[in-house]
Amino acid sequence: MSRRSRLFIASIAAVAALAGSAMAQSTTSESDGVAEDDDITAMLREFRDKLGPILEVARISPDDFDRRLGPLVRAAVPTPPATGDWGFSIGFDFDSSVYDDPPEEGRLTVATDAAACASVYPGSRPVFRHRAVIRDGLAGHMCSFFGPSETEGGAMLSTALYVEGPDRHATLRIAAAGTVDGGAGPAEQMMRAVIDPNLAVADALGELIVDALVSQTKGGGRGEAVRTPLTTMASSLGAPPPVLDEAELGRLMDAAAPRRPEGDDRTWGSVMDFKIDFALGDAARRPDADGHRLLDDARACLPQDRPATEIAHFRRWIRDGLSGHVCGVTTLENDVWMLAVTTFTEGDGRRLRTTYIGSLAIDGEPEASAALGRARLEAQVALAEWASARAVDILRAAPAK
Repeated sequence: MSRRSRLFIASIAAVAALAGSAMAQSTTSESDGVAEDDDITAMLREFRDKLGPILEVARISPDDFDRRLGPLVRAAVPTPPATGDWGFSIGFDFDSSVYDDPPEEGRLTVATDAAACASVYPGSRPVFRHRAVIRDGLAGHMCSFFGPSETEGGAMLSTALYVEGPDRHATLRIAAAGTVDGGAGPAEQMMRAVIDPNLAVADALGELIVDALVSQTKGGGRGEAVRTPLTTMASSLGAPPPVLDEAELGRLMDAAAPRRPEGDDRTWGSVMDFKIDFALGDAARRPDADGHRLLDDARACLPQDRPATEIAHFRRWIRDGLSGHVCGVTTLENDVWMLAVTTFTEGDGRRLRTTYIGSLAIDGEPEASAALGRARLEAQVALAEWASARAVDILRAAPAK
């Protein structure tokens, strides 16, 4: 494993699941136009929030993003059939990494033509379009596929972007799917009418990702893994950028990061990632959509599907009308030691969930990886709790809806 900086990571379980924004209409009515417009606005806001770190690196303001993507997204929504139930959804997944040393993991073969698209993505739908990507020393492809979706009576258009350079690479998967009560034929007809607008959305998102990859510096900047999500959260709430104690952040990062002993030529790897999810108003008063809840017992921290996981840290806290808990669990898989610290907070029409992931590895030496992780456990928990406390500050400053 090579050391790498992952500046922005957003995932969905599978592109076909379309875990991004979604719209569905039944038979048309006078109010459908208003509802559809609200759905598209919500979709744009969700896209913008998800792409926050990219927009920051590429120096694109939220207003510029809306002006750039808004017309494209609106044009990508199909015209509903005259009668019957129908649905349309769109989702995307992206990842970008810059490495200290050229890696092998995560690399794909660059597809040079449409036939190669099918080889790079086996089991995909028929290839609809292939585009080469050449930019500032980077090379890659955009492969688009069109055909029936997994949902009965549906059709799907998906695009895969892959671009790489000597010390970096990025991927994007975006999919748009439509369903019509009349079956696959009407769904395909509905989706074919908006193929070009949906490809334009994919091209625009791909351009943003390539812009950010070109601009991304090695290491992502000191403390960027924490600073960027906090800044994005504040921006999405319309709040000023958070004022962080950079000296304290630097101290915490230095303590949490592993140190390669002088003369050690083993392959080391480490990744730090910090994610924030929040809700305000009625959305925060309803049960969490992902099933998260306030815990009174540390044993509830253990994920049921990972029996090898151990509880490393747990505490409850109450602060200014908010109640919360912190769970820290560790696991060792192959030669990768991983710490996950989750903070869950709710109260006063607010809900917050932060997730800090710290993974450390010495290639081929699981026991050495575990020892290195345990040596940094306390420092990584301190970094995770410090970052989560800053997110709570931002949340409390936001007016509850």
